[in-house]
Amino acid sequence: CDWSSDVCSSDLVVTVEATGSGSWVRAWSDGIVDPTTGSTGLTLVKGGRFTIKANRLVELRFGSPASLTLSLNGRILDRLGEVGVAGGWAFTADGGVTPSNRK
Repeated sequence: CDWSSDVCSSDLVVTVEATGSGSWVRAWSDGIVDPTTGSTGLTLVKGGRFTIKANRLVELRFGSPASLTLSLNGRILDRLGEVGVAGGWAFTADGGVTPSNRK
């Protein structure tokens, strides 16, 4: 991706929206810290939203994943994790969602 011009020929788009109380989030796109969250992550409050694009893999680490609504390539995902329980998830272009060990 060319982040300076916001051009990314991606096959993978993950949208994160705080629909509950919100959560801290850190993101990686194709193995690299995503500039949307930076290396320290960011805190989304209710109504906050961002989109991550990648060619093959997006990994997200959440402080409270159940406080967020996630979509993968336009498909809203079932709730991931429990409120207040940190977790990491990996999303692939083919629609796969698996636990991630990212911290």
